[in-house]
Amino acid sequence: MSIIKSDKALIVFAKAPVPGKVKTRLIPEISPENAARLYECFILDSIPLYQTLSGVSVLLYLESESDRGYFEERFPEIPRYIQEGETLGERMEHAFETSFSEHHRRVIIVGTDHPTLPLRTISTGYQVLDAYDDAIVIGPSEDGGYYALGMRTIHPELFQGIEYSKPTVYEETIKRLVDLDVTVHVLPKWYDIDTFEDILRLQNDLQNPELNGSVLTHTSACIQELADSSLLDRPGK
Repeated sequence: MSIIKSDKALIVFAKAPVPGKVKTRLIPEISPENAARLYECFILDSIPLYQTLSGVSVLLYLESESDRGYFEERFPEIPRYIQEGETLGERMEHAFETSFSEHHRRVIIVGTDHPTLPLRTISTGYQVLDAYDDAIVIGPSEDGGYYALGMRTIHPELFQGIEYSKPTVYEETIKRLVDLDVTVHVLPKWYDIDTFEDILRLQNDLQNPELNGSVLTHTSACIQELADSSLLDRPGK
């Protein structure tokens, strides 16, 4: 039986940094090994940062059973679950349902692809969930998806029949939120690290302490290694 320390939960979707299995859109600009190493740095920085959220239980939801050993070794103190469902929507819906069944009442789901997202953005999400019983918070991504979704009760219609591979995920989700007639709070738009241009943007943003630059030690070191190896030179230049 799990011990619930807070009625607030942060569900973190993650997977082990296996070359060729993570950050594949960064390939071939950087190698599968370097893409996996960069993603690993996001994990090693983002999860401890999430753990600093006051009064929030961090829960790891892993893509497959084969990911468990990696996270057990590095984050033994964090509860680990395996995602269930065929589609991303089904997996998110199941994660929310499980968290609510374990007596969490304010639940936000995030990933590990946006290391510069200010922690205060997630804190704002919990403040909104505290203030309104029918609140839903959503953080739009620049690629048309969303990087965060939070609620106080499950709404299955937000996850069913959405094509998560298309850049209309956020737009479609907002339409469904309007139909639900709930209190919707939109968090600041942010970006995931999915393309080579995103890496260059990250390299610049790491100089800004307001964007977690001072605490993203693994990510900063990895970016510096890539730069020192001339792997961040723009292709064709």
